[in-house]
Amino acid sequence: MRKRHGHWTRERLQREADRYPSRRQFQSRCPSAYAIAHRQHLVDELFRNHPNQGYSAHQVRNRTWSDKAECLSAARKCRTRSEFHRGYRGAYASCKLNGWFDEATAHMERVGNDFRRSVYTIIDQARRIVYVGISKNPKERFKDHLREGRDDVRRLIKSGAILKTVHLLVEKTEAARLEGEVIRRFRNKKWTVLNRAPAGGLGGNYIIWTHEACRKVAASCSSRAEFKERFDGACQAATRNGWMDEFFARRPNRGYTIEPHGSYTDKRLSMLARACSTRGEFAKSHPSPYQTALQRGLIDILFRKHPNEGFANRRRGSWTINACLEAAAQCATRKQFHERFPGAHAAAYTNGWLERIFANHPNAGLLQRPRGSLTKTAVAKLAGDCESLKVFRERHPSVYAIALKRQWTAALFGSAPSKFRQRAASGHWTVAVSKSAAKRFHSRAEIKREAWGAYETLRKANLLDRYFPKRAAAKRFPT
Repeated sequence: MRKRHGHWTRERLQREADRYPSRRQFQSRCPSAYAIAHRQHLVDELFRNHPNQGYSAHQVRNRTWSDKAECLSAARKCRTRSEFHRGYRGAYASCKLNGWFDEATAHMERVGNDFRRSVYTIIDQARRIVYVGISKNPKERFKDHLREGRDDVRRLIKSGAILKTVHLLVEKTEAARLEGEVIRRFRNKKWTVLNRAPAGGLGGNYIIWTHEACRKVAASCSSRAEFKERFDGACQAATRNGWMDEFFARRPNRGYTIEPHGSYTDKRLSMLARACSTRGEFAKSHPSPYQTALQRGLIDILFRKHPNEGFANRRRGSWTINACLEAAAQCATRKQFHERFPGAHAAAYTNGWLERIFANHPNAGLLQRPRGSLTKTAVAKLAGDCESLKVFRERHPSVYAIALKRQWTAALFGSAPSKFRQRAASGHWTVAVSKSAAKRFHSRAEIKREAWGAYETLRKANLLDRYFPKRAAAKRFPT
């Protein structure tokens, strides 16, 4: 069940954290509480009295691995240093800190990156054939050659050529130079070199984000968000080296699209809250300041002088009987009271005040009339305000149903002029009456809609063309 805003107070967070033996269980079983505790920097305080402060048995407070055997065991599960760093960051840092790193990574393959490469050869000593290349990971590159490489290199590998690393992980420009030297050395010895492209190809162009390179691209961005979106690598380098404030020092709001952390002082929160009529409007118009005020426990203080303390609806318990009486005095019926003041209606219904509140209202605030109040005299009074039975049925459907059930309709509307009756009596539309009625209409459609009986009488007497002659159809293609 989702918790409402402000539910996770300091005391509730502490009670929830005490249910779990470790921080990991707290995070996995109650992520919402953990996220709030982490955002407010309360996790260490919540687990201060836990065994090992809530960390696993092989960890200490600063989150490093303290047991060498545990670190070496984690390292043996990884093939490369990067895999070790991604999978076991704590063990990786502990090995670096305690001098165990060389021992932990002795079995691992050395793999390069975008800036450090190895120079390798695929060599057949017996036939004096060689291929020289540069790669981050020569072993994987050797497999690629065998799987999808050039035909001559693939045949060389299948004939029994072996992989040999000549220079291990040197700077990429130096690796390109060394590749050229190795190729020249083999050619001077009259070996068959299978390389076709010039030496030094690095496979792709990578930008090294120096201070000057980052400054130039940051100058083309209006905000930090745009800088991150367009030049993510430069943004990471600038953040890592602490250059962001320097690049955006002269931009509006220092390049931030939102207010920087710590800019919402109590005075500014009060100013923003005064511009809003309710708490809901404050939360919707200014979500970040609202969350800040909520975390600091300032919401009630900010809306202390607002009408109804900033609540759009009254708080629970505020609808007393006097408040309900004041609200009911503005309503004519109970239905209107329910629509306009649902909270007051609910309180009155729950506490049994409705009869007392509407004691002085007409019909006790009810839309339905009391049982037995619809006498023939009362129905005749309502019917006297209606010009026809059809209008009576539309205005007073429940009264009409009772009059129809008690067979009062003929007495109520029998003496009314025929033009006001809902339906003409049988035999009313004679030819003479129909001819007289036809003079009031301008078209067949109108008489058919308003006086169906007259229309049918004229049609059967073949008199429609006389009173409503057909117009000559226009020719579609005039000559």
